[in-house]
Amino acid sequence: MQELTFSTERLRISPWSDADAEWYVAAVDESDIRRWTREPQDRTVEAWRQDLRAIADSERREWSRIEAVDGALVGSISASADEDGVEFRYWIADGSRGRGYATEALRGAVGWWCDAGGAERFRLDIHPENVGSHRVAERAGFVFDRYEASCDTCADDQGRVAVYVRSG
Repeated sequence: MQELTFSTERLRISPWSDADAEWYVAAVDESDIRRWTREPQDRTVEAWRQDLRAIADSERREWSRIEAVDGALVGSISASADEDGVEFRYWIADGSRGRGYATEALRGAVGWWCDAGGAERFRLDIHPENVGSHRVAERAGFVFDRYEASCDTCADDQGRVAVYVRSG
């Protein structure tokens, strides 16, 4: 898989590095990110680095950091590709939310995949109660498709995720 690397007006998206591990783990620990995502409850800096190496070896998944043009790390975005298209996952750290970074990164990732990856269908699985992420999806051109059963940690207490889709 090609590296998910691109720039937008206010952001630079590039692969994570070992040097980013402490920021990542701290950002997840200091927020409600685990409530809405598949982030492990007990990830250490070393475990994060091992996950990073495993993803770097993957042909189907890319994991990148979201950095503001001033150099501050603000979040994460990943893409998993298969024959059905590309599924994105993203989060923004607490201190950087509400500035449109997630929407901008998601729009940019779709454009990058359309140009470089050739994907035509995109998907997001969102916790049904994560209103902010539903808004991000819609602003980035995704539409609600259905609720789907899921055993992932981003599912609600009924075991569902809200599936949003977009064509390229």
